[in-house]
Amino acid sequence: AFLDTGAGQFRNREHPPLAKELIAIGMAVFGDNPLGWRIVPWLSGVLAYFASIRALWHASHDRFATLIFGVLLATGFPLFIHARIAMLDGVMAAALAVAAWQFAAACAQPEQGRWRLALTGVAIGCALGAKWNAIPLAMVPGITFFIARALAGRRRLLLSRRGAPVPGITLVEAFVWLGIVPLVVYAATYIPGYWLAAPLHPSPLAEQ
Repeated sequence: AFLDTGAGQFRNREHPPLAKELIAIGMAVFGDNPLGWRIVPWLSGVLAYFASIRALWHASHDRFATLIFGVLLATGFPLFIHARIAMLDGVMAAALAVAAWQFAAACAQPEQGRWRLALTGVAIGCALGAKWNAIPLAMVPGITFFIARALAGRRRLLLSRRGAPVPGITLVEAFVWLGIVPLVVYAATYIPGYWLAAPLHPSPLAEQ
């Protein structure tokens, strides 16, 4: 529908549009063929694999655990399967993996915390823009930040910059990166819909 020039429509509205927009770009570049359909899910699978391994490394700093996780992830096959079919799940999984990677890195490297939390928010927004199934996992970084900061026992809970999980970042700022930014990015995924020429349900008068 996105590539149907002059007659584009919002179809299949049970899912948000980002993954469909990316698949459409792949088809526009490589054609309406198996490569065009699958190039974006394939790239998403590669990104999800790399980001997942990096997330575990930053969370554990255990080389053996990271290597074993990489082997299990590669041989478990769900990621492999979604990387070779034209479905939305691969894009969602890649975005969630990037969010986990950046959040874990922000916790492990507080000096990079601000821009990594910002990337976490962008990735969460992309995951929501790919598929609404991401909602439960999208809340995990924000909830984790709140619980960790509350357990740190700071008197000025909202404005303190001290304590886990990312020293130097207040709870208010974390809410911006992990709460507001994802919603803004999610909303932005709908912008191409305004370029579609035909409405989903045209009025009878418009057809006369």
